[in-house]
Amino acid sequence: MLSDSFKHRLSKPWEQAVVVKLLGRAIGYKTLYSKIQSLWKRKGPFKIIDLEINYYLVRFWDLEDCHHALLDGPWNIYGNVLSVHPWSPEFRPSTGKINKEVTWIQLSGFPVQKYHSRILNALGSLVGSPVKLDSNSENPSRGKFAKIAVCVDLTKPLLGTVTLDGDEFLVVYEGLPQICGDCGKVGHNTPACPDRKSAGASGDPSNPASLGANHSHPEREGNSVATGNNSDKERKIWRVDECTQEIKKTSQETCRRSATPGGLSSFRRCKHGQSIRALE
Repeated sequence: MLSDSFKHRLSKPWEQAVVVKLLGRAIGYKTLYSKIQSLWKRKGPFKIIDLEINYYLVRFWDLEDCHHALLDGPWNIYGNVLSVHPWSPEFRPSTGKINKEVTWIQLSGFPVQKYHSRILNALGSLVGSPVKLDSNSENPSRGKFAKIAVCVDLTKPLLGTVTLDGDEFLVVYEGLPQICGDCGKVGHNTPACPDRKSAGASGDPSNPASLGANHSHPEREGNSVATGNNSDKERKIWRVDECTQEIKKTSQETCRRSATPGGLSSFRRCKHGQSIRALE
C-alpha cells in the first residue's frame, strides 16, 4: 500500500502535463509532435508519451506552456478537434473518463476595486483549483466581470455563487457542456438528471423532484432549480452562452449547492454558495 505522501511525490513531476486526443481520427506520435511544435507557442521544452486508445500525455517544463495548451484553444489538426485536459492520477485511457477540466469562470458584476489577485484566487479556490487570472482582471482594464481560470472536478456539483463581504456573485462557466440545474453536475440537462429520476422513483413527497408530472413546478425551467425551502427564490447555474440580458435580472439570485469546498482552510460553507472568511 502506497502512502498518500509517496503518491504525491510520484505525481508531482506530472502536474504540468495534459492529456490530449485527436477526436474523430487517429494520429501518429511523430505527426502529433510536429503539429504541436507548430500549433502551440512554447517557452520551454515538452515531452510526449503515447498511451492506449490514441491518448497522449504531453508534459511541459514551463507552466505557462501548460496554461497555454489548456486555456487558449480550441485546437484543430487536419480539421479535427484536439481535446486537451489536465492530467490527474486517476486518469485511465481504457475508460476514457476525464474527471477534471480547466475552464474560465466569470464573476458577474464584481466590484472593480476588489480586482486583487489574493481576493480573486481565494474566490477561485471556492470553485476549484485556481490556475491563472485573466490579464484584464489582474490589472483591471475591463469591469463587466472578473475572470479566473480554475480546474474543476467534474464528478462533483459545480458552485453557483460565491460570497464576499455579504455580497453574492454569480459564477458563470465558459466552455463547459450541459450543466444540470438540479444536481449541478456536468454532462446532462435538468430533465435528464439521474438524481431527479431516482428521487421520482422513490415517491418521496418531501422531495420536489419526486412529485413527477402530476404536479406543476413553474419555478423549474431550463437550468433553474429550487431549494427545499419553498420561500427561497429561484436559483440558476449559468453557462456563458446563457448569460445575455438575463444575467441582469438574476444577478441577485443564488444557486443551491452542496459541493464540499476544495480550497483553503480559511473558507466556510454557506447555505447557497461559498464565502471567504477573512483576508487581510
